[in-house]
Amino acid sequence: MNSSLILASLSPRRQELLKSAGYNFKVITNPNVDESLNKKLSPIKATLYLAKKKAYATKDIIKEENLKNSLGILGADTLVFYKNQVIGKPKNLAQAKEILSLLSNRWHKVVTSICYINPSGKCYSRYCVSKVRFRKLSASDIDVALSHNEWQDAAGGYKIQSHGVAMVEKVAGSLTNIIGLPVQEVVAILSKKCNK
Repeated sequence: MNSSLILASLSPRRQELLKSAGYNFKVITNPNVDESLNKKLSPIKATLYLAKKKAYATKDIIKEENLKNSLGILGADTLVFYKNQVIGKPKNLAQAKEILSLLSNRWHKVVTSICYINPSGKCYSRYCVSKVRFRKLSASDIDVALSHNEWQDAAGGYKIQSHGVAMVEKVAGSLTNIIGLPVQEVVAILSKKCNK
């Protein structure tokens, strides 16, 4: 492992964003990490907890020497929530339809937390919250949105970087955060902490 970041995420969206930001990275994840949500935590605290858990789980399976020779480990977790109610990834088509119906003509929030463990083993974390407002969706609009099957493996049942954008009326905050990785926060945390 030579001078590349270790990304503790299998998310294609996070990988694309990190690549677009100009980082060389290797994807290493711990398959045994439990990503169950602690419902007692707020959405922000829950994502911070899971981002750290993913990063440290990856640290547990790589050698200390490999960490020192890398640019560190980056873990991330994203949640969609409405009025503090967490909206996860739909388990099936019916649940995806319920979620989009709930979000129709309303604002909801997207939070992504990142955890960075530098080559010396120090941990730094931060989070980003963005707001998204859906336009008023008819039953037909929802059926069209779901026909692309993008609800699968997507928090909130949509992907704003693809067909999901047709449902969006307004966005406040970081777009990359909504996609799954707040690039500005990543750049800031890595530029300050990589070599310290």
